[in-house]
Amino acid sequence: MEQLTIVENDRLGLLADIAGILGQSRINIDMLHAEAADGKAIIMLAVSDGRKARELLASQFALSVEQVAEVKSPIRFHPVAVQARDGPARLGA
Repeated sequence: MEQLTIVENDRLGLLADIAGILGQSRINIDMLHAEAADGKAIIMLAVSDGRKARELLASQFALSVEQVAEVKSPIRFHPVAVQARDGPARLGA
């Protein structure tokens, strides 16, 4: 499995832009980790089609690629309804 890492200036909508590009090409995001520090955003993701994602993203973002091990977990996660203090219950944790 390939992990794609994007390092860009942090800005509103950066992650939405990346997800939109991938979604329009029907590429699923299997794993995502994002953080920001000192005005830089670091977004690491694994996708269903690494080759196609690289082609789409490399022309617009500073992109690096590395091979990572894929570990399958027998644990299944299910959405949980959470009651907000001053609002209706919503899905998520």
